[in-house]
Amino acid sequence: MEVRVRYRDTDSTGRIFFSRYLEFFDDAVIEFFRGKGIIFDGAGHLFLDGQQKEATFVVGECQCRFLDETFFDDLLEVITELKELSERKVILGFTCYNKTKGRICVQGSMILVCFDPVSRRSARVPDEVRERLLRGKD
Repeated sequence: MEVRVRYRDTDSTGRIFFSRYLEFFDDAVIEFFRGKGIIFDGAGHLFLDGQQKEATFVVGECQCRFLDETFFDDLLEVITELKELSERKVILGFTCYNKTKGRICVQGSMILVCFDPVSRRSARVPDEVRERLLRGKD
């Protein structure tokens, strides 16, 4: 996923404001799942092939390590990869590559916990979701 750093993404020093990376990661999660045919609606419901699932995902933890500066108008590529898939969680890794500078600027991860909105407890990752997430992963 490509992102162009906008003026409003920067702080008073002209560098990207740190919390924007978490927003980029959040967008990358949606695109990663979309690329696997797993769709979220505006209310956070999870859909496969037009059918709503009884579970969704919530963020349990996120981490971000800053490696290089990023400025207004830099072009970033956010690369997302599946790091781990367990019974109740998905761990995604992120690399923000600054295409303008030719360097990695940020690396991070996010733990997504499968969640049952009715019981308000963690749930098993549905088998169909698990299968889609593992497609293309060696």
